[in-house]
Amino acid sequence: MNEIYSRKITPSSPLKDRLEGDGAALAVGLNHDASHVSLVYPDFGANGEPRQIRQLHFLADKIESPPFSLDPKERGNFFYAEAGCVDEDNLVGFIGYLMAVARNDVELRYGVDWDDYQKLFEGDGTYIMPENAYGLTCASFLAEVFYGYSMKLFHMPTWPKDHPDDKVWRDALCKSRLEALEQRGQGRLSREQIQEIQDTTPLVRLRPNQAAAAIASSPPPSPLIRQDPDAPKKPEGWTHEQTQKLAEELMLNFSEAVDAQAKAEAKEKAEADARAKADADAKAKAKADAKAKKQAS
Repeated sequence: MNEIYSRKITPSSPLKDRLEGDGAALAVGLNHDASHVSLVYPDFGANGEPRQIRQLHFLADKIESPPFSLDPKERGNFFYAEAGCVDEDNLVGFIGYLMAVARNDVELRYGVDWDDYQKLFEGDGTYIMPENAYGLTCASFLAEVFYGYSMKLFHMPTWPKDHPDDKVWRDALCKSRLEALEQRGQGRLSREQIQEIQDTTPLVRLRPNQAAAAIASSPPPSPLIRQDPDAPKKPEGWTHEQTQKLAEELMLNFSEAVDAQAKAEAKEKAEADARAKADADAKAKAKADAKAKKQAS
């Protein structure tokens, strides 16, 4: 498992230097509570456009790849690790593929009925519109992205169906989306879509931390699917049990990164409070001295 960095407290790292430099690098990212997973990569630029870092992810209805910054001053924290599942020999080609995936201007359906691969992307990044396409989450979207490049990260037939924890997550998701609709009158999901998610059965969920853990690790038991057709068949992707072990290791590292961030923020606040107190004390002393001097005269 590769080291997890915090945008807030890691001003520099070999991975950050590579993302911001002139070479090729790929990171998998998690938000502050590990509920959303994404890829971070350098867009090499085209037609004279400058190179810039981008974040590729799926948000409810479409593919997004906005410019992204690892500057500690950015609002909100972000945790990231190197994507160990893509080797150096394939890295430049894979980033080019991600740039092509990001150019797809299509609407995708958010849903929790994805339980195995659909082949949504060609090897050149072109989106394929299959009939009766499953709904996607941020995690299953990335699984499909890697699959389009002939990397099958997960052996989905081993995933549990209707796991109690996944049902709790699904219920909380639907509740929060409905509340957002009632408060704002609009949202990324309609009432019909929310009800469809609520009614989905069986529920098979690839979790964000599972996706992140597999992407941050070495290639899975099955290497590229483009293997010799005459070679002995190999297991395709991490099983649920294997993935869960990777996710537990990732979350341990994630918790350590979160704790380190909290300590750094507490230290920064304490130093700021001490400076503010020193300034206040200095002003109070100056005021008292001025008053004493005035009374003495």
